[in-house]
Formats: sequence, C-alpha cells, structure tokens
Amino acid sequence: MKIAVFSESYKPYISGVTRSIETFEKELLKLGHEVYIFAPDYPGHKDGSSRIIRFPSLPTKYPGFRIAVPLIRLIPNIKFDVIHSNSMFQLGALAMFYARRKKVPFVFTFHTMFTEYLHNVPLPRTLSVKVVSFLIRSFCNRCSRVIVPTAVTKKYLEGFGVKAPVDVLASGIDMELAGRASALGIRKELCISETAPVLIYVGRLSKEKNIPFLFEAFKIVLGAFDPVVAHRDTPHLLIVAGGPLEKEYKQMVKDTGISKNVVFAGQKAYPEVLNYYKASDLFVFASTTETQGLVVAEAKACGLPAVALDAQGISECIHDGEDGYLVGASTKGDRKELLEKFADRILSLIKDGELRRTFSLNALKSASTEFSSSVLAKKLELIYNLVSERGKS
Repeated sequence: MKIAVFSESYKPYISGVTRSIETFEKELLKLGHEVYIFAPDYPGHKDGSSRIIRFPSLPTKYPGFRIAVPLIRLIPNIKFDVIHSNSMFQLGALAMFYARRKKVPFVFTFHTMFTEYLHNVPLPRTLSVKVVSFLIRSFCNRCSRVIVPTAVTKKYLEGFGVKAPVDVLASGIDMELAGRASALGIRKELCISETAPVLIYVGRLSKEKNIPFLFEAFKIVLGAFDPVVAHRDTPHLLIVAGGPLEKEYKQMVKDTGISKNVVFAGQKAYPEVLNYYKASDLFVFASTTETQGLVVAEAKACGLPAVALDAQGISECIHDGEDGYLVGASTKGDRKELLEKFADRILSLIKDGELRRTFSLNALKSASTEFSSSVLAKKLELIYNLVSERGKS
C-alpha cells in the first residue's frame, strides 16, 4: 500500500506529533508499506530518504516551528492508496484537496484540542470558540475517517457535531527502543547525585502545559525534606523541554527559591530523550489540554510511574493507584488543596521505594499492552484497509 502522510509537525521539529508520525512510519515500513512524508522544509536539515518531500516554509513566532507553503506541484505523481493528514491547516487543506481531486480515501488524525489554545488568538474567546468549532466540524466531516488517541477526544469531536466515522487509536511507543535506552552518564552530565530522587517533565515550556503548577508543587515537596541535608541528595526536578516561555520559567524558578534543585536540560530529540526518562524516578505532568499525552506513555515505557492532573486524555493513560496517580480535576477544587494533594502523591512514591517499584513494573506492563507501536500500527493498517480500494475488494 502506498501511503501519503502530511504534517505541519515533523523532524527536526520536536513534538508529540513528530514522534507519533516517526513511530508509525517505522512500523508501517516493517509491514511492507511505502510511506511518503510531506512536511515543511527546515533550513540546514537534510533527510535520509527520498520519500520525505519538503515544502518551502516560513518561520513563525513559535520557536523552531515553521509553516509550509502548500504547493500542489510538489506532490509527485504517485497513485496513493490512502492520504493521511495530521493537520487541519496549510498541509491538511492541501492534502484534502489533493485526495478529493485524485479520488483517494482521506484519513485525518486529530491531535490537538484547539479550543484549549485560544489564548494565542487575538480574538474574544466566545467568537474564537465558534470559529474553531466550525472549522473542526467542517474539516472532519469531509474525511473518510478520523483518528483520535482517546475516547475523551472522540466525545470532544462529537460535541462539535462531527459525524464522520471516528476511530480511537493511541500513538504508539517503540518498546524495543525504550528497552535499550540507558541512564548511563546522564546524571553526571546534569550534576545530579545518583542518590537524589529525580522527577522529570518532558514537553513544551508554554502556557497550556501549566508548568508553574509543577514548580509550586515541587516547592511543597522540597519542604518535606530536612533543609540541613545537602541539596544534591534532596529531590530534583528535571525539565527536558524548550519553548516560548523558557526564559520566563527559569526566572520563576529563581524567584520561587527552588533553582538549586531544578535542572533545565533543554529539548532532546527522539530517541535520545528516552535516556533522560531512564535517569529519573518519577514523571510529573500538569497539563490540562492533552488529547493523549504521548510523554506519559513514553515515561511508562521507560518504567516510570506518573503523577498527573486528571484532565482530558491523560485520564486514559494512567491507571490511578496502579502505575501512577491522577490528581483532582483541572477545573474543580481549591488550587492550594490540589497542589498539596499533587505533592503528597509525589512524596508517597519518592519515600516508599517498594511502592515505586510496584508502580514501575505496572507502568511497563500497561505500556507494552496499551501503547506498543507494533500492535497499534496493525490497527492503523486495518483502518487504511477499511477506507482504501484494496480493503473494499
């Protein structure tokens, strides 16, 4: 089967969408399919495959992210069996137009709850929600099939009036790569003691990720340890991320008085980032806008329990009380109470080594059964067969 995949997010840009596409591409190639990737060009970046087609691109205000100039003449004259877009916008619109023109089935993966990102739009929220909901409904209802990573996201789309068939299919994790990842040398590189408990956050440093909540909770965690003990042996918060608010958050850490125990390691490409999970003890996450939260699945695949806010798609990625903890709800309760409970869950896993080991084993088990990329790729193959002419024959 010849599959065309369009995406605004693709390497060298680091994101959950990029990782999802890379992982599915690898597994589909193993299954014998031909996968062509269509993505924005990044100056200085060279691809190792002739099946990656780049469009001219323009920089954006978002650090490192570029948008494509959608030129239809750059699409090679190949008889595709399926066209699959991971975007609704420039390349998504081009992919849909091309699919209709060539009468090829069109599949769309919905990765982002756009109504949760309207703080970036200079319009009144009420108007923005109406516009975004119309765009989502209009785009999805013209697809042969829509893929979402969680049941929560499916309900989100249905709430906007999406009537197209919607399949729930999580983004997968290469369990073999996760198994080969190594913590060797990571703590030394970051000047973190081998005996210090390490909490890790992986993702973007942006408003929607709710990073200040993590800083406040971490300060409570530090307060539970003897201040006489050298800071090298007290908990550390490892931030493996970059983004538009990096400078602001580094200053916030200083102002909060926790800078000695917070390490900003910067963004790390996949699969290198897996080594940083392996060098940690616990994954922490406070975002309330995720369709899935691929980083939670990555953490679990590396044997890390997670403590996260119980919101959106994250609620389907963690088995509360088994391989991590889901705390409160993003829109309910007193913030102070939520912070204290979040910190308390972290402390219970830091201080109880046996509990942490049990959660770690459970995390590995659930990752291998729920997020294995080889299993999920076969499910994606079935979806392609459903919509393609090959599947109808």
